[in-house]
Amino acid sequence: MANYYQAFILTGGRDKMIKLFLCQTGELLHTFTGHDNWVRSLSLHVNGKYLYSSSDDKTIRIWDLNFGKEKKKI
Repeated sequence: MANYYQAFILTGGRDKMIKLFLCQTGELLHTFTGHDNWVRSLSLHVNGKYLYSSSDDKTIRIWDLNFGKEKKKI
């Protein structure tokens, strides 16, 4: 199993966007949009298929990394 925590860099912040970069090359793989306020926390699921984000908009979002789309909003 690949170590996804070493393969990707995730950023999120005041611009309300989450960006996924390939660590080895710095290539931007995807930009996730949907939060209405600062993105405060990011975490990858252990299998590397999902991204969890939380924001000052008082939501937690689950993103499907294979399709680059929001899967669920809590």
